[in-house]
Amino acid sequence: MVDYGSLRRKFPVKNASRRGKAAAKRAIAREFEAKRIALGGGPPGARRGFPYYMAVVIGLLLVCGLAGSAIFKRGGIDVAGRNRGKAVASIRNLAVAAGRYRYHVGKFPTTEEGLAQLASKRVVARGWNGPYVKKINRDPWGNDYVYAYNGESETPTLYSAGPDGLAGTTDDIIADPADFDLAFRDTEWTKGWVPHHLRDIVVAMNETHKKALQAEVDAILHPKSPDDDPSSPLPGTLVAETLSATGSNAVMRVTYATRKGPVTNEFSVAEPRLWTPERPFLHKGLVGGRQYKYAIRTANVSNDGRLSLNGEPPTVRCVEIDPAVFSSGDGFDASAASRVLRELKDMGANAVRPSSPPRGGFREICDETGLLVLDGALSSAVADDSAAMDDVLDHMGFRRDGFWKRRTAWNRRDSTVKMLRAGTPGRFAVVSSGDEVEFFVDGESAGRRRRGAPGAWEWDAPDGFFEVKAMAYGNGRYLGEDSLKKPCGRFSAKLVADRESLAEGESAVIALEVIDEYGVADTSADGEAEFSLEGPGAFTAAGNADVRSPASGSGAKACLVNGRAAVVVRRDPAGSGLPLKITGAVRGLRKDALALPRR
Repeated sequence: MVDYGSLRRKFPVKNASRRGKAAAKRAIAREFEAKRIALGGGPPGARRGFPYYMAVVIGLLLVCGLAGSAIFKRGGIDVAGRNRGKAVASIRNLAVAAGRYRYHVGKFPTTEEGLAQLASKRVVARGWNGPYVKKINRDPWGNDYVYAYNGESETPTLYSAGPDGLAGTTDDIIADPADFDLAFRDTEWTKGWVPHHLRDIVVAMNETHKKALQAEVDAILHPKSPDDDPSSPLPGTLVAETLSATGSNAVMRVTYATRKGPVTNEFSVAEPRLWTPERPFLHKGLVGGRQYKYAIRTANVSNDGRLSLNGEPPTVRCVEIDPAVFSSGDGFDASAASRVLRELKDMGANAVRPSSPPRGGFREICDETGLLVLDGALSSAVADDSAAMDDVLDHMGFRRDGFWKRRTAWNRRDSTVKMLRAGTPGRFAVVSSGDEVEFFVDGESAGRRRRGAPGAWEWDAPDGFFEVKAMAYGNGRYLGEDSLKKPCGRFSAKLVADRESLAEGESAVIALEVIDEYGVADTSADGEAEFSLEGPGAFTAAGNADVRSPASGSGAKACLVNGRAAVVVRRDPAGSGLPLKITGAVRGLRKDALALPRR
């Protein structure tokens, strides 16, 4: 055992500096080694200096180099596999993002817009809820992903050219068409309670997340205010009346029902714009957090039944109408009412007389269109001229011959020229607001006649004609023309919609007619038309000029009358952004289809 005390006494430290302490330590170490040898220990070990540690480092480097070489040789295949896996995952994510884009906007990005549309923050489209990816990167081999969509195929083309960078080779990585609908594979539970414009997140990760989403959206759909406010007006009960109106001031009375009871308010409007059929201006008000529109006008009926509107006696051109025809299974069909009332307005009518109490928003649509409702206090008003609804529009809302005859007498703003079949084959009549008509058969003039006795504007076309045409004039000025062509057989069904797009909850009328290969309609065609629907909507009615029947679901049938049948389609109130695709067919003829995008 080493006696450190004696060593310290033998080698005292005279200099307490650092150098002195180090020298003392070295001396102690030498003495210790000598003592250890004397006690039978081995020779002092080699000193582990720089050469020793250098040898250790070089050995470790050699071992790591050998191991890295082996790993690299095995990892060459793994690197290629990882790159392919990255490309597959990227393409899948891009396809899912494109599917979300289509779900919100209603269509995939076009070829010109490209994948950059998914990452753009400047997209101006209804329903857009992006960006759908943060950034469009290149594939692992440094090439751009290939994307193409022309609007005709079911899904876009999306792929990577692979390691060789050449399209069409065996190493290409192509998107699975099912991936474009992958993000919405489990959204069945959202139908009926999640409107399209609230679908920020449409996939629930678990049941807890799903319930949280349901509660959040339910709070938006059913806010506590103003619906839960007992003083708010109940839907459909608000009525605005004009007590007095001049060019400088009007006094209005608004009545409505609440859960607390009826409410009546009176207020004044300075410098009001008075409502007339020619200028149907509507003012705006706010009650209980809800905005409503109202017309300011005074209307009275004298003892002899003459109507006075804003102090002036108007010429009343009235149509007898039953508002019940606008009732559907789930209430008032505002789209159908608006469509029919605008047709009557175009015909020249300025008033309607309902045969049953109006429902829903019938009065509001009449006010917006410019039609005075003759019921209640105005029910005894005498019309200067009147027509029955069935005389001017058929059961599906299409124009009858009586529509054109009334239009020539009632509509003084627009000229009218219409060729009609006079009943017997080859005989035609012209309805026009002009005073002179020239008749043509296959491009050759058959005479020019002025307005005169009944039947003056009727002609008998010779056998074998192809086209008859009439040109109308007023005071020597050309007003317009119309023509009819004889069909050359029956070739195809043709679908025509009364509007180009549909908002959620709106409806449209889709007419089917039989045409020849040149597009000429055959009004003598008969048989049965079959309709089918794809997309977020349903058929609500089907029929022809003689009958209108309720329909439901994605299929409907109707017999052809005068070569035509029609169906009414309604877009779901809380559906997706996909378009509605309607297909029409007649046995033995070519089918036709059209698409109605969401508006």
